[in-house]
Amino acid sequence: MRRRLPPPGSGRTTLDVLNAELARLGDFGRETLGPCLSMPRLLFGSKDSLPGDGSGYVPLAPPGFRDGDYVTLRYRHHALKEGHVNKYQKAIVDVSRLPADYFDGEAESIHIPIKYHCRRDPPRWSASLLRVHHYLDSWEAYSYRNDARAAKRNCREVRFVFCCSLTPLRQKLERTVCARLLRVDVQKYCSLTDSIEKCYDEKGKEAAEGSSDVVRHWLGGFVAAVGEAKAKELLAGAGSFVRLE
Repeated sequence: MRRRLPPPGSGRTTLDVLNAELARLGDFGRETLGPCLSMPRLLFGSKDSLPGDGSGYVPLAPPGFRDGDYVTLRYRHHALKEGHVNKYQKAIVDVSRLPADYFDGEAESIHIPIKYHCRRDPPRWSASLLRVHHYLDSWEAYSYRNDARAAKRNCREVRFVFCCSLTPLRQKLERTVCARLLRVDVQKYCSLTDSIEKCYDEKGKEAAEGSSDVVRHWLGGFVAAVGEAKAKELLAGAGSFVRLE
């Protein structure tokens, strides 16, 4: 299936690709793909590439645009494929193929929005029809948004945070339980500072196992499709961060 994917910049959309596969495979394809398609993530770090640094970097932004304004063009270094640091899969749902009552109530998880149709186990990177590049971005971008998830931005699992948030007395009493649960040196990790900055640095270090240019051609194709003037209008402000009140 992956061999039939169009190259970046071809002008074909995700919907075009899915519809083509459904038409090719018929009823079997509808059952195989299903209305919920899970996609593995790959974390891209904050390491910049420069011409002549030996990394193979070549600027790809067309005239009038800058690579540095777009994370998909700027960042090329990524984590180990299928490594734990990439975290949970993403899902894309074709809502036209599901009855309205499927959307009553709350989803189990944003990563598994429809329990019956969305797979729990992350798909293999090598076999997945679609993949998601997940960008750490610059520190300015990472620390920019002050939303409900900010307090949860740490590099620990939820159970890990529980152990590390214990008072010193409870740490002493429950260290054995935590160690058995985590299978790590709890005292060592509980002494770490779970600051956003530290988490950002740790993720950046883990996202340096390889490099990829596979999606970096999109901007040239986009400008060619809509024209330079329209592209600049639609992309105005990309790469800028106006401080939120």
